[in-house]
Parts: sequence; structure tokens; C-alpha cells
Amino acid sequence: MIKEKVVVISVLLIAVIVVSFVISGCSFLGNGNREYKEFANNYFNIMKEIKTEWKDCNIYSPVRLISIEGDALLYRVIKDGEQKGYFTVADINGEISIPEATFSGYDKLIENPKNKYYVPPFGFYNKTEFITNFSNFKFNSNFGKAVEASTTSLSNLIYVPTSYGKTEYSSFHSMNKVLNVPEYYNYFLDAGCAPASGAMLISFYDREILPNLYSGTLPITNLGATVKGNVENFIDNLANNYMYTNPIYGASTDNIMSGLDCYFRDKGYNNYYPACRSSYADFSNLILNRNPAVLTFICGVNSNGENLYHSVLGLGIMNVRYSGCSCIVYTNLPSSTGEQYIDIDLIYNFIYMCV
Repeated sequence: MIKEKVVVISVLLIAVIVVSFVISGCSFLGNGNREYKEFANNYFNIMKEIKTEWKDCNIYSPVRLISIEGDALLYRVIKDGEQKGYFTVADINGEISIPEATFSGYDKLIENPKNKYYVPPFGFYNKTEFITNFSNFKFNSNFGKAVEASTTSLSNLIYVPTSYGKTEYSSFHSMNKVLNVPEYYNYFLDAGCAPASGAMLISFYDREILPNLYSGTLPITNLGATVKGNVENFIDNLANNYMYTNPIYGASTDNIMSGLDCYFRDKGYNNYYPACRSSYADFSNLILNRNPAVLTFICGVNSNGENLYHSVLGLGIMNVRYSGCSCIVYTNLPSSTGEQYIDIDLIYNFIYMCV
């Protein structure tokens, strides 16, 4: 892949080989995997004190997933026999991390298609496509990644009132996120993750920050859409007329940026332009200024060893003791509703608007 020409591919179309096993009980967690269990317990015990959705919940025997590096486990959070979300624990760049989490609903394995297997974050794959070797797995005992926003600031950000942000902080947890961000899902386009994420970003600014970015006002969500309405037509417009999305390969970074640039200019905002960064410190500063971004992350590798990518709408950051930092995102995938959390080491880049 050439830098700035990386193709963003919808997760649901990625062909990667993964094997996954459902194990009853925790007997498979031998000496080599005890760190995973301890890491999971620490994360869960912290989060159930923070998130009211997990109060009085429990976690049971995990589902074992085989990931690209090391091992991976999916823990279901249960209360009175009903699932209240889940989280995954996996090796990310040599450290045990939480690559994916959500605090409501069922995990995607509940309705797992026949002969399909799941690898975090956000992907079902055919088992015959990839073979993963764990013989060289080594655990890095450094729990967490203490990454904070740098003192450098992003220049020329769109001013968003303080009321659009939310902050939570304790000695073991911090969270900042942008409020009132629309949540849209890509129901009809193949490889349409970039325009769906762009639609959320534009709709956010249109609602109260930059009027007339859209003729009228788009709804806050299109969850459960079965026919094309205003949101779906808007996503189509961005895909076909601005980002020139390929139905197989998606939209490149350059096309996402040029598409947003042209759209803002077409609506009379000639002084607004997109910028691209890749560091978590910069993304953190963006969120602290209450600006969302089209965030592209690494979601797997193909049979040639090349990274595969998926675009989402980045709207927040969270840091939890033991598990480190995560980006809070809307995935635009109907199978991943609500706020999702992805590890910062999976960030490829993010695109945001300046003035």
C-alpha cells in the first residue's frame, strides 16, 4: 500500500482467514493466557463501577477468537440472563489491549452466519482464508498505555460551543466525547463506510454550527432503515459525486479529503478545508475542542499480508487503567450500533475540518 493512497474497505467485504473456537469454561486459560484473564477482570471491575449499564452484571466463560497477533477473547456481560454488551481482549502490537467494547446489546456472534468467524474489531471472515500461527507469541507485561494529549494544539479548528462536549474523570478513568453527533448506518452501499462517516460529520456541523450545509435538517439517526430516505440518499450523493467511492475498494484518503473539500465549497463555505493527521495526541486535542473526524483504522490483513481499513466517525476518547486509551466511534455498520471503542494502536489516520 502507498501512503495517502490506502484504500478504505468496508469490513463486511473483507476476505481474511480466521479460526475461532467457542470454549465452555475457562480451562483453556493456561499459564500463557492468565494475563488475558487478569486483564479482562481488571477492565470489567473498573467499567462496571463507571457504566451504569454494567451495574450488577457478571462476565462468564469467554469465546476464544484467533487474531492476527497472539490470542483474543470475547467476554459477554450478562445481567439476569440478558446480555448487556461485551468486550474483547487481544494482543495489539505486542501488548494486551481492549480492541473493541460496547456497553449495550448483543455481540455479533449471537447471530453468527454459518461457517463465519469473528475477529475484533467489527469483522466476520471465512475460516478457510487465513491460518494464524501462535508459536512466537510473547506477552508484554506493561499494562496499559499512558498516552495523553500533547501540549501542541491543532490550528484553525471549527469553533464548537462547550455545551457540545462531555467529560468524565476519576483516578482510574477519563472520558471526553462530542455530544449531539448523528449516528448513521450504511444499509445499501457496498464499501460505503467513508461516505456514511462523512455524512455524520457534515450533519453534525449542519445542525447548529454551520447552517445550510444540507438543505433542511437530517435526522439524528437512520437506525433500522429499510428503504432509502434522506440519510441514505445523502450517503449515496457523497459516495457517487464527491468521494467517488469504488463499490469494491471503497474511498482512498485523498478522495475522502477532496470530497469533503468540494462539498463544503459547493455549499458556500469556501474558507473551510479538510486536514489529515494520524497521532492519538492530535485526535485527543481534536475531541477536546469538540470536533468529530472521519477516522480510518486498521481492521485486518488480507492473504497478501496487506493492511485492510475501515472508516468510522470518531467522536471521543477514553482512558482506563489497565487497558489504556481507546477511541470512541460510530462504526456505520448495522451490526455495531451505539458507541463502540477501538484501541488507539489501530488508528491509521483521521480527517477533520478546519477554517
